[in-house]
Amino acid sequence: MRAPAYAKALMARRRRGERIGLLVVAVHDWHAGEEFTAHAEVARVVLPPDSLPHELDWSCAVALDCLVSCAEGNESVFDAALTMLQAAGAASLWGWFADGIALLEPFVSKYRPPFVSVGDAVPPALFKRALRAHRSREMMMMTGVYGTPAFDTVRQAEYARVFGPAAEKVLAWVKAKREARAA
Repeated sequence: MRAPAYAKALMARRRRGERIGLLVVAVHDWHAGEEFTAHAEVARVVLPPDSLPHELDWSCAVALDCLVSCAEGNESVFDAALTMLQAAGAASLWGWFADGIALLEPFVSKYRPPFVSVGDAVPPALFKRALRAHRSREMMMMTGVYGTPAFDTVRQAEYARVFGPAAEKVLAWVKAKREARAA
């Protein structure tokens, strides 16, 4: 199975140890999201117009926050791309719409689209702040990819930033609550 366009460059950056935090996924649009690639921690891939999401290997998206932009009128392809990214293990999914960028969550219902926005869309200029707040919340709540041991050091730093000297105590309390819920 072939990868999306520019995925080889992304994987090479990851192998070199570069930190990639955001993957911009341009669906059927060769230029969408190019403005984000000026940032060091951003990579971009393209689903070419002659391909469908299920035809490609999306493993390049593992543990990355993904911002998906789709050419007008391709809602089913947009939803399919989101589904494939989720199945590949993306950390979070964001959609770029006419009114801004919104966090998307899966929603299983025969009456609704497979993904719905969570909260209000933010203008592209505020996306970095929204993404940082989302990551912080996910890390502190230990959910999804951000709840894995790979993020323990970053999580401790985030707790220290927010709670100062009480960070260790608060983190221990949160872990105890999670363990009690799991039992």
